[in-house]
Amino acid sequence: MLSSEEYEAWCYHLSLNYAAWSIINNVRLSEPARCVQSRHGNVSGRYPSRKMGRTIQFESHRNELASILELEHAPDIIEYYDQPPSIKLRYHSTKGKQLGVIHTPDFFVMHTAGAYWLECKIEEDLLRLAERQPARYLRDPSGLWRCPPGEEHASQYGFSYVLKSSAEIDWSFQRNVLFLEDYLRAEQLEVCPETVTCFQSLAATRPGISLATLLAFAQRHDLAVDLLYTLIVTDKLYVDLSSAALAEPERVQVFHSRSQAETLMQTHDHKIPVTTDDNCSPTYQLLIEASPTDLAVANRRYVALFPPHAKGFQSSTSVSAWRDGGRATVCTRPIQSVRPQLLSGLWRKPDYLVTRLAG
Repeated sequence: MLSSEEYEAWCYHLSLNYAAWSIINNVRLSEPARCVQSRHGNVSGRYPSRKMGRTIQFESHRNELASILELEHAPDIIEYYDQPPSIKLRYHSTKGKQLGVIHTPDFFVMHTAGAYWLECKIEEDLLRLAERQPARYLRDPSGLWRCPPGEEHASQYGFSYVLKSSAEIDWSFQRNVLFLEDYLRAEQLEVCPETVTCFQSLAATRPGISLATLLAFAQRHDLAVDLLYTLIVTDKLYVDLSSAALAEPERVQVFHSRSQAETLMQTHDHKIPVTTDDNCSPTYQLLIEASPTDLAVANRRYVALFPPHAKGFQSSTSVSAWRDGGRATVCTRPIQSVRPQLLSGLWRKPDYLVTRLAG
């Protein structure tokens, strides 16, 4: 959570007026407006949030909990509160009658670019609600669900209102976040530099190498397999958490960095073959069989002989790739953060969030 000074700086940065500041201050100081309960088909509970330093309620493990995991690990989410103080929505019924409904959204979210109320609904429920209350629930031409009265209420404070459907949840991403939860919540995660260089070298020389191959390499050299997951969480290796389940390592592709993966996706028409021990070149097989110490020594010698000239490159982890009969020099760019991809649904696509907040 933000300190008092950080909170004031955030408000000043967004140029919030007194009314908006009062709303946020009330949310931050209030207890949840209601206690959630389990209903038929749903399992409620509490999530111990490290970001918030408190437990966060969820009414459905199939919906709200998924949003909590996104909010918890999204780097652009500063704070989020469950069951914030109720707001009043005004809209017309199907018979034209003016209605005023007291509504408690699922979350109030403070983002680096603003603040918004977030309501999570099951897709099937939204379809039924849209028939009964079309003025409150509607799907726009782009396919996004919206709540016009919620947006109208939020706009008077410079905020937004987001209506999120369960159909937007990326379940592969959700499973992987749960798989990595212990690593994400750890206070300290450290890996010796030689081991980092070793695995980065393997990923840089064979982009898309399978996680199973790297796990086998770790076992052959008596390295803890947890090291690989630590490298993924600490941004030293890149894995698209939406592409395959980490529990199936033979299907998971590992890259040196996000930029490397994105570049290859463009050049290979979004289909990069998985690299395993079976389809490696003889030279690369030597790299796989080399010990971490030998690889670290080889990297230092390579950097001494062929120092990279590109500005901003990290020469300490440059490697030489010999493949396909020719030499290809691979220099590692500054590591892209893995945490921005811990945002499925509205978080994973940068322009998606801007669209939702601006709408």
